Amino acid sequence: MTSALVPAVVLVAAVALTYLCCVRPMRRGQCRPPAAPDRESPPEQQEELARLRADVAQLRAQTPHRR
Repeated sequence: MTSALVPAVVLVAAVALTYLCCVRPMRRGQCRPPAAPDRESPPEQQEELARLRADVAQLRAQTPHRR
């Protein structure tokens, strides 16, 4: 009986923590992570993001749309 008690307690604790940390905040609409501090990305990263966004836009323009 005691061999089943420890896994049962761990299961109950995991379910309780999941509810408290994940499910309850999502139900309240607070499921986003905390905001990062305001800071600028390095110029290389900005350039890479701009290039990747242009690539995505080009690929979307080439892909036929499904409706």
